[in-house]
Amino acid sequence: MDVLDLGTGTAGLVNVMTSDHGGLSDEQIVDLVLDKILLVSNDAPPVIKEQALLFRENIREVLYSYVEFTKKQERATITQTLAKAGHEDLANIIRRL
Repeated sequence: MDVLDLGTGTAGLVNVMTSDHGGLSDEQIVDLVLDKILLVSNDAPPVIKEQALLFRENIREVLYSYVEFTKKQERATITQTLAKAGHEDLANIIRRL
């Protein structure tokens, strides 16, 4: 008899993404989020599945716009922080990204 019996379980759905030469793209980030919040069953009735897929695309568009907005806001914050610290040259580089 084992002193510590952890049993077995399932991990659920796991989504792994990689990227070359930088971080994840905006589209990849949106796909990761969508996979966490909205799953459309392959077994759903056709009418419901169609509605769910349309809803998913609407959510994708909203998420994509906010991912872009968030990145711009983060760059603006970094730019201002660098400029206030006397690093205007670095701030200008970040501003042009």
